[in-house]
Amino acid sequence: MKKWQIAGYLIESKKCVDSLMFIDKYIDSLKNLDLYNLMEEKAQKLYINLRAIYDKCLNNSEKIELKDKDKIYTETFYHRDKKICS
Repeated sequence: MKKWQIAGYLIESKKCVDSLMFIDKYIDSLKNLDLYNLMEEKAQKLYINLRAIYDKCLNNSEKIELKDKDKIYTETFYHRDKKICS
């Protein structure tokens, strides 16, 4: 993966966060949309992008260390996989 591809994953992740924040702010105006599915889609895409970034930017020892110490790192695994396992 090239560095510009990692930047693309970061930009897509930021777009997902921005979309979720927009929905939260204007939820009353967006009542006619299927917000649950839209939010689930954005959140799932965010977690998939984060995992791709982690996989490219971290080596195996760093991943193991983060898995034991960083709650956010481990939660991205859980949230990415929960929809697939349910």
